[in-house]
Amino acid sequence: MKTVYYDKDNQFELNDEEYIKALRFWEKGKSVFIQRLKVNLSSFYKWAGEKPENKNMGRLHDGTIVVKTFGRWTLPDDEKITFDPNYYPEIYKDEVMSETEWQEKQKTKLLNK
Repeated sequence: MKTVYYDKDNQFELNDEEYIKALRFWEKGKSVFIQRLKVNLSSFYKWAGEKPENKNMGRLHDGTIVVKTFGRWTLPDDEKITFDPNYYPEIYKDEVMSETEWQEKQKTKLLNK
């Protein structure tokens, strides 16, 4: 199964056959109708599940979203804000969690409660 999505509210699980069919349509710039889901998926879904995560964006251990700009981790909307490496060792090590890693960590926390 492949997860394809346009945004967080529009995601679908396609089996291998559906995914291959979708790729063929998307290569031609066409939408594809998935009968099982009764949904029409445009070519904007093409990169979902395949596109690599942005290495210059991530989350700190407290969940703060950060971006790497000119070698410094800052807030997405304020490049003047910097982070104390004593409190955020991931900044010092340049090992900020990807969104996927963050989500997995949150799932693990919930399951262990």
